[in-house]
Amino acid sequence: MCADAKQWLQERSIPFSFREIFVHPLSQDELRALGKKTAAGIHDLYAPKGARKVGLPEDGRTLTPDQIVGLQVGNPDLIRYPLFEFNDQLLFGFHQATRDALIALSGEHEWPTK
Repeated sequence: MCADAKQWLQERSIPFSFREIFVHPLSQDELRALGKKTAAGIHDLYAPKGARKVGLPEDGRTLTPDQIVGLQVGNPDLIRYPLFEFNDQLLFGFHQATRDALIALSGEHEWPTK
């Protein structure tokens, strides 16, 4: 999924930086800062699919923000990705709605499609 996102961004000349969170995990401070950019805070960063994989509840609302951050630092599977930080907005996943938002945020409206 991340490789597809990188290729898509490159094809459209949308500048980006990439961080492999499984190699260079996010710190607690970084996770908290990202959580402040979402409607539901750190709960929006909680990945139900990753939680299911490691035997945690899929509904992150059963955990406190501090519990989620502590778990995510040690297990990046619990962070929704790909994660796009654009100015003060955070977008998750690589579905059509995310692509449309990235195009709108980048200021371009007519991109070639594949």
